[in-house]
Amino acid sequence: MAADDIDEAKKVFQDNLTGTLQTIAKDAKIQVDFDPAQVKGYRLLGYENRAIPDEDFRNNKVDGGEVGAGHSVTALYEIQQADKAAEQWGNVTIRYKDVDNNDRSEELIR
Repeated sequence: MAADDIDEAKKVFQDNLTGTLQTIAKDAKIQVDFDPAQVKGYRLLGYENRAIPDEDFRNNKVDGGEVGAGHSVTALYEIQQADKAAEQWGNVTIRYKDVDNNDRSEELIR
């Protein structure tokens, strides 16, 4: 990102710098498990270079990404629904390391 003028420089260094420097989640990983009875097929759009094998999702030695304060991450999937798909298509699991204790991981399932 280039700061071409004083307003852009203020945005970069005054507004966004804190979120870049303050990590709120280390080694963040997300896993989406689609129910094959609800979803015939799917593909992840983007992030192909960040994909890890399913068996490495809970392996703390496999590096994930860092998330800074005020930042968000969006994963976009293209799906092909089953003919009579229900409202819930699967589960999303988010895993990350505690910022203060690198040996402890948290996991949320939705």
